[in-house]
Amino acid sequence: MILGIGVDIISPDRFARHWNSGKERFFNRLFTPEEIEYCRRMHRPAMHFAARFAAKEALLKALGTGLTAPFAWREIEVSRDVRGKPAFTLHGAVAEHVRSLGQPVCHLTISHTEALAVATAVIESIPITGELS
Repeated sequence: MILGIGVDIISPDRFARHWNSGKERFFNRLFTPEEIEYCRRMHRPAMHFAARFAAKEALLKALGTGLTAPFAWREIEVSRDVRGKPAFTLHGAVAEHVRSLGQPVCHLTISHTEALAVATAVIESIPITGELS
């Protein structure tokens, strides 16, 4: 059963301006050290930062909460599995909130161009018995 769907789209320009001006504090507030390191290695870091920010927004929309206290941006981390598929790694209050929903699965897809970054998050409840309905 689908518990929530969220989508977000953003321009990487905002992140490019901050990245080019060396505003590390901006990125440290929004992203984990692992996310920053991943994006820093990319040819166009701003596109990857924007995609991760869109993913965080999409998850909050799927949860129906927005970024309300005590949630923090860095509690939602965009990681990748061994094949490169994007995934969420949740921490702190966000992780506790998601667990309170019965340990659902959070699906994520992201895409970006020089002009736009988009992410879609789907929260799905998986039957505990393993039966499909």
